[in-house]
Amino acid sequence: MNVTTNRKITLSGEVNDYSVKTIYEFIISMNDEDYDLMSQGVTQLNPIRIYINSYGGYVSSALALIGVMADSVTPINTIALGSVMSSALPIYHMDDVHYSTQTALFLYHDVSPVMSGRAESLVQDLSYSVHLRKIMDSIIMQRSKIKQRQLDKVLTRKEDWIFGYEEALKLGVINKEYV
Repeated sequence: MNVTTNRKITLSGEVNDYSVKTIYEFIISMNDEDYDLMSQGVTQLNPIRIYINSYGGYVSSALALIGVMADSVTPINTIALGSVMSSALPIYHMDDVHYSTQTALFLYHDVSPVMSGRAESLVQDLSYSVHLRKIMDSIIMQRSKIKQRQLDKVLTRKEDWIFGYEEALKLGVINKEYV
């Protein structure tokens, strides 16, 4: 039995607590419905589709959404519409199928910590930022063909890595074209 409900939601603009809360509440709601359906014998569930056009934002907010996506019983597909940048890139990878329009742009760069205070506070903030970067990088590497040496090259050069549709296909960032 197949379920036919509208399971679409958009991440547009900044990744922050408000924008991801709307999405993870939606995912949790769909999971609740699907647990009920599975208890009735339904085996094939329609995926949630998350349309993404974001320059990124807060890593901690992205990780909250990533955690919910990782635990979802409901399949999730992401669709890159415009920009999938910074903290939106690992979100894009937390799905079953990554779709993209041919006009999408992707961006990877180092996390940007906001640090202030005394020396020990700065050391702790830097350690936390490195920890967050490792988490985000591991998601990207596990779910694409991107290697650690490629990410290290970007970090060493202290630059942004912007790539389009064709390069994203070669890197395994995209699974399918969205038409």
